[in-house]
Amino acid sequence: MQPNLTSDLSQHFQTLNNTRTAKSRLNQLTQEMATGRVSDLASHLNGRTGQVLQLDREVALLTSIAEGSAQIAQRFTQQQNVLDGVDRIRSGLATQSLQAAQGGSNLQMDATAVAGRQEFDSLIARLNTQIGGRSMFGGAAVSQPPLASADDIMAGIVASLGGATDAAAVIAAVDTWFDDPSGGFATLGYTGGTGPARSFQIGRSDMVSDLARADDAGIRDVLRGAAMAAVAAELSGVLPSGDKAALLTTAGERLLAASDTLIDLRGRIGTQQQRLEEANVASNAERTAFQTARNDLVRADPFDTATRLQDAQQQLEIQYATTARLARLSLVNFI
Repeated sequence: MQPNLTSDLSQHFQTLNNTRTAKSRLNQLTQEMATGRVSDLASHLNGRTGQVLQLDREVALLTSIAEGSAQIAQRFTQQQNVLDGVDRIRSGLATQSLQAAQGGSNLQMDATAVAGRQEFDSLIARLNTQIGGRSMFGGAAVSQPPLASADDIMAGIVASLGGATDAAAVIAAVDTWFDDPSGGFATLGYTGGTGPARSFQIGRSDMVSDLARADDAGIRDVLRGAAMAAVAAELSGVLPSGDKAALLTTAGERLLAASDTLIDLRGRIGTQQQRLEEANVASNAERTAFQTARNDLVRADPFDTATRLQDAQQQLEIQYATTARLARLSLVNFI
């Protein structure tokens, strides 16, 4: 009797197909067992995947806000670091100026005036610091230094003196240069933005403002005091000793008084830092809740997966055994 080749071939292909299906199922369950996540989400949720997509959007939004908040936090920290350096210069120069003026020799006062100019230059350099190509004290104008160069500012101050050679006139001229809203420091010294403070989103509805600008009273007062000491160096060959001492005394006193306005600025930045930290805690908690909810939806039950994996292994073993038996039977029929 001739073997039924068509029937045998059909059965062979059906067996191969069953084996491939069993292997695919085994691989799927193995992956779910390893990752703890279902591989066919649509089937697992009966086609209702909208909730997972919505949770993904929420997590992505909060992640984006968290990344932006981290950059803002770094900016605030850098601002505080710069202002800490400004405060150290302020304190040191104040002490040095008062000590030189109160009983110091003319040589000591000249040395202090030179130090005043050096510290003035250092203040400008610190306040013009950029992080990632963005200025920290220029308000919305982040692509340019917030202050003109120390040389340009000092040239403007000296020009405003109008040939004054006594301490009272020099002090008045320096005060006017820093206080004039339509000239001096406002137009020649500060080159940053003058519009409203920039605001940054740190939560769904929470915002913080970038309040640190180089034209703030706290910074301007420090620059004013340092400029008075620096002017003493510019006029060292013109000012009599008594006027030089008076100018250094005023410089020291203005620098001491500037501590209050500088503390006020740092406190306002600190308030924004606190609000940022509180918003981060709330956003991170919300993001964790969304991530947990999403994980619960896509999680593969380990016990159920293990049971189905064992069944799939047994099915594959049966398919292999069936394939081997059919191969032997086909060979006998053929012979």
